Amino acid sequence: MDKIKKKRVAEYSAIVIIFALFAIFFIKNIHLSTTDDHDNNKENQNYHADLSINFDQIYAKHNYKRLKEELKSGDLLPEKHYFADNETISFSENDTVFDVLLCYCEEKNISLDYQKPSENIYKTAYIKGIGGLYEGDCTKRSGWVYSVNGDKPNVGMSDYVLEDGDNIVIYFTIY
Repeated sequence: MDKIKKKRVAEYSAIVIIFALFAIFFIKNIHLSTTDDHDNNKENQNYHADLSINFDQIYAKHNYKRLKEELKSGDLLPEKHYFADNETISFSENDTVFDVLLCYCEEKNISLDYQKPSENIYKTAYIKGIGGLYEGDCTKRSGWVYSVNGDKPNVGMSDYVLEDGDNIVIYFTIY
């Protein structure tokens, strides 16, 4: 009987040791991969672009009179007519215009209301409002659009992959 107990204790001890070694190896690998991911993210932050987010078109005389009254009288919109004015930002490889906008708005505490690509028929992020200024706040066809390096891409913000040195302008337009 003692031989059987000793054999079982030895088996259980071996199992516990193997399990402990496996756990140590697993935890160490998680730490290493997390550290590697963090280092890779730092390396990818070497890309820069200039970002502007403006709404100066609403202050043209013929447009301002069509702006919703609560936006005219409140402190909702900055007096300077922009949320970002040619600010240099960092981004990672494969980031999109939408990724940069989302990060910037979170960092600066600017409200951003949008539809995810899975929530609309176009399968790209759709900007409903930035900083309290929403599509339709000036005319039925007013809303947020963007350009990169002076060109208006024919893809949505979440589909346009940025390159180092891009100049991004996100602006409220009125048709």
